[in-house]
Amino acid sequence: MIRLLLLRKVRQTDREQLRHWRNAPEVSTYMFTDHYITAEEHQQWFASMLKNDSCSYWIIEYKGESVGTVSINDINNAHQRCTTSLYIVPTSCRGHGIGTVVKTVILDHCFDQLGMYKVYSEHVDFNKIIIALNKSLGFREDGRLRSHVVKNNARVDVVSMSILCHEWKEKRPFVERKLKKRGWKKNHWPAVSV
Repeated sequence: MIRLLLLRKVRQTDREQLRHWRNAPEVSTYMFTDHYITAEEHQQWFASMLKNDSCSYWIIEYKGESVGTVSINDINNAHQRCTTSLYIVPTSCRGHGIGTVVKTVILDHCFDQLGMYKVYSEHVDFNKIIIALNKSLGFREDGRLRSHVVKNNARVDVVSMSILCHEWKEKRPFVERKLKKRGWKKNHWPAVSV
């Protein structure tokens, strides 16, 4: 039986899939850079990512198909903080609660297993979907970095958001109830493989 939703660690065989996704308009539109990622550049990034102890990457599988990735980056144990990123590539897989389930599982992992106090993220200000997702999970806007990146030859603001451990503990029961109403029972949520 295929599990509906699965998170598995990125492996060497995912390298080209990740490069394809990073260059796909559905993803690259919201990245901080505009250039096409070459095989050589991606290989360097991929090799360093696999060796980096301050990050973890997972492939999101939905109904047996790889549909995106979620990561924890810049893990700083001294300050008990990290950042997360998430993308789901096929538009047909968006709007079903997959991102909410995955982000919930990752936040649980950050706070409960990694012992983080703060999880944060930064997004180009026109990435309304991920900003709305983060707000629905209890993230607050910390600030706006004005004209922070150049996208399509135009300066774009970046929105900085975060959630603290106690804020997540307060918000999580509401998120779980919302997911249950959408048909996502907790026993069907993916586990985070380490």
